[in-house]
Amino acid sequence: MTVIDKAVEALVAMLMAALVVLVFLAVFFRYVLNDPLTWSEEVGRICLVWVSFLGAYLAHRRADHIAVTALLQGLPDRVRMVVRLAVTALLFGFLAVLVWYGGQYALRFIAATTPLLDIPIGAVYLAMPLSALLIALSMIVGVAGEVNDWLRSKRGGTGSE
Repeated sequence: MTVIDKAVEALVAMLMAALVVLVFLAVFFRYVLNDPLTWSEEVGRICLVWVSFLGAYLAHRRADHIAVTALLQGLPDRVRMVVRLAVTALLFGFLAVLVWYGGQYALRFIAATTPLLDIPIGAVYLAMPLSALLIALSMIVGVAGEVNDWLRSKRGGTGSE
């Protein structure tokens, strides 16, 4: 998934750069030139939505989300794996709900447009189901690798149990 990661990183970087430039220009035009850019808030809001959701995917891939690991560290390997799989299953269920209902919501509003620039609102709402799908796919790959490593360690006789 490194190709996807690099593409998402590049997109987030471009959106963040656009957001920084946009905010600077909006402030400059409003307070220096006294001629506000009416469309800047709309574009900024769209960029922020996409950066937030795609950033959640990147944080997941880098394991940068907040986690409480102290409880898991004291458990035996098998119990730890069961707990991690249960948590992953719950998260995967939540992500499936986000993908399904978020996708339906985005499709429902694809014909509606933003007030100033006529950008389809469904394209803005698509950030949530797309990011949830990316996270879910990443979770599947990660869990498959962990289970494979765990099974391999058990077959080889190495393990802490």
